[in-house]
Amino acid sequence: MAADASRSLFRDLRLLRVRSFRGIFLGAACSGATDGIVPVAFAVHSIAVFGSAGSLTVILIALWTGRFVCTPVAGITAARRDQFAIMIGSDLARILAQAGLALVLVGTGRESLPAMAVSAALYGAATAFYAPALATVLPRVVPGPELRRANALVALVADISVLVGPAAAVALSATVGFVWILVLDSLTFGANLLALVYARRAAGSVRDPAGPQGVGGWRGVGGPAVRAGWTSMRVIVGRAPWLGWSAGLWFAVSFAIGLVAVAGPALTVTATGGGGLWAALATGMALAALAGSLSVIAGAARFGWRTACAALAAAVVLELVALAGYGREMSGPVLLFAGCLIAGFVVSVTGIVWQSLIQAELPTEQLGVFSSVEGFLGAAGVPAGMIAGGWALTGVEYVAVGVAVVLLGCTVAVRVTMRTSAPARWGSAAAPVEASRPVRARWHRRRGTGVLSGGRRAGGPGRSRES
Repeated sequence: MAADASRSLFRDLRLLRVRSFRGIFLGAACSGATDGIVPVAFAVHSIAVFGSAGSLTVILIALWTGRFVCTPVAGITAARRDQFAIMIGSDLARILAQAGLALVLVGTGRESLPAMAVSAALYGAATAFYAPALATVLPRVVPGPELRRANALVALVADISVLVGPAAAVALSATVGFVWILVLDSLTFGANLLALVYARRAAGSVRDPAGPQGVGGWRGVGGPAVRAGWTSMRVIVGRAPWLGWSAGLWFAVSFAIGLVAVAGPALTVTATGGGGLWAALATGMALAALAGSLSVIAGAARFGWRTACAALAAAVVLELVALAGYGREMSGPVLLFAGCLIAGFVVSVTGIVWQSLIQAELPTEQLGVFSSVEGFLGAAGVPAGMIAGGWALTGVEYVAVGVAVVLLGCTVAVRVTMRTSAPARWGSAAAPVEASRPVRARWHRRRGTGVLSGGRRAGGPGRSRES
């Protein structure tokens, strides 16, 4: 076992010899250093300064609004433009958001909720563009059989940041202060920007090989481009219905994440009179997500999406049942703890399996559009679940059961349609070699080819349990 782990680690280090991926990974490590710090710092600072949770709500609404507005266009842009240039532009926008807010706070000498909301909206919009561009560029720079490990390595950075971020945020808020946290976050995005410039030079200018035949050609974005993107999405789902059902499954998972994020602490704090149990649960989920990424890096994820989606639904349903039972006082904290940890681990692993699969199956123009739409659904699922958790707290068990039914229904639909869909022949130079194999064989044999900071990493490598 130890020998296998050592060989796997050596293969991962060998993957970093690919200069373009090395730049992407090092950039992700730099910017990820503060990804877990900034959300907590914003929450602590806004509540401490403005005296209520309403200020944080305003900031979160601004963040999600920025993502919602830009997500439909982001995937189309990623499909038709230089993905590295999009990521670099996204980093520039996030530097402007964070450094600009710091300058406003220092220059005016007073706190400003509107300035924080504008910064959050710009940050959310930039993140909406970054995620599909990253998802689209990875299969262009990483050999197909290494896609799962590449996605897992990028996800690992975020998992570590989520784990250590809260404690680091509290410590930095108490010592250097909120403004310097913003400056630090801007510097990490600057480092990521430089790493992406290096990666872009190593890979060359990455453009859609379909050229004018891609999604909307090279026309500017806007209404016609958005309509072309949705048309392309209908074609993709019509040709492979399991992709549409899988996107629906991830929406339900995101809804469950939002539900647990609100109902979990509310129920545990009420039951125990303190936040210790929920703090332990949150830490456990972060550790479970980290373990999931590490297991993929070690080569443990040797199964296809039909198996992964069933495991995903089972794990999240267990978590929902544990939450409902705890709310009805029919089960104790042990079952809730087990459900949260199992779900955290499985969501992390299956998220990487899913991301690698669509990167391997879809050519660039369709991957950008599909990643954007799927990310949009995920972005909608988390706040929808949060709203449902807060609105129906006294009857959260009924909401949990409803979500569980939807999860199981989507899973059955995915498995059935994957058996019956015609072979995927996308008619693109970017289509994977295995596209001509029988569908069932492809699904079973594939072994890997592929936050105030924006919430769940929808559309990016892996999935995060943190929201």
